[in-house]
Amino acid sequence: MADYVKLKNFIEAALVNPRHPLFQMGMQHSPILQHYAVNVATLGAVTPEQWFKDYPDKTAKLEEVMALCEEQEAPVKDETHDVLTALKVKVAELETKLAALTPAPVDAATEGE
Repeated sequence: MADYVKLKNFIEAALVNPRHPLFQMGMQHSPILQHYAVNVATLGAVTPEQWFKDYPDKTAKLEEVMALCEEQEAPVKDETHDVLTALKVKVAELETKLAALTPAPVDAATEGE
């Protein structure tokens, strides 16, 4: 029996994970994924392993799609951290400029003299 754990995780993530490539392409509604979702995930009519064995053509297509997605995956640089760091530096610069433009507060004790 083939080990379908990786394929099972790939399919189930495609159905529910908004960051999954298939989900982002709107393919979670494809006939193959919907067939899997209804029969395995929703109804529990068959186990994932049995579904893969019963539908070898669909399984082969999903394995091909999974391989293509893995090929396309490039390490995505998290630009959010860089943007936040740059913004914090800019805020610090602006606060320094603002502090230089703002007059020093007048002490109430020395004001009346």
